[in-house]
Amino acid sequence: MSRFPDSKLTPGERLQRKGQESKPLLRNLIVIGASAGGHRALVEILKYFSVDTPTAMVILLHVPLGSAYSLKESLGRFSRVPIIDVKEQETVQEGFILVPPAGRSATFSDGLIRVEEDSPPRPVSTINRLFMSAAQNYGERVIGVILTGLLKDGTDGLRAVHQAGGLTIVQDPEEAEYPDMPTNAMKELPVTFCLKVGRHWPRSGTAGS
Repeated sequence: MSRFPDSKLTPGERLQRKGQESKPLLRNLIVIGASAGGHRALVEILKYFSVDTPTAMVILLHVPLGSAYSLKESLGRFSRVPIIDVKEQETVQEGFILVPPAGRSATFSDGLIRVEEDSPPRPVSTINRLFMSAAQNYGERVIGVILTGLLKDGTDGLRAVHQAGGLTIVQDPEEAEYPDMPTNAMKELPVTFCLKVGRHWPRSGTAGS
């Protein structure tokens, strides 16, 4: 097998064989959407999340477009799973958490996650767009998660995950700092689990089973 030098490649590119597209087997994909109060909830999830769980994870937290806020920096010290900033595109691979830039959504295709350039000026539908693309590309392997936040971004995306046969999870609105997003999701579709974050977070398992 030919190998690339590591010095100038992204983590995703290091998995690719020279002259070929690499499409590693992905057993599960967790997509998490959160807004107001989301950082605290994410910390509680990642503290207990096992590095051995057979999944890739993508986290999208509502923040202003172009903000210097970095999820990788703010969550990295709480997570045993390595976090990758997706600047333009990365390979979706198990054992990593991927985070799009502040205020932007992302889509999936050909084993890659790609940052959208035309995200709206306010993060009103970025979670929906991410979840819908995940459902379209990974079907029953997707686990969609909606955490604390205002309004209802994520409801339509979670519906797409449900219709594709994936698992749907919402944070228990009674413990959510801002219950709008999980409450609206539960009003409009059946969810697989309504859970408290942290120790109740599923550590393993397969979507669609």
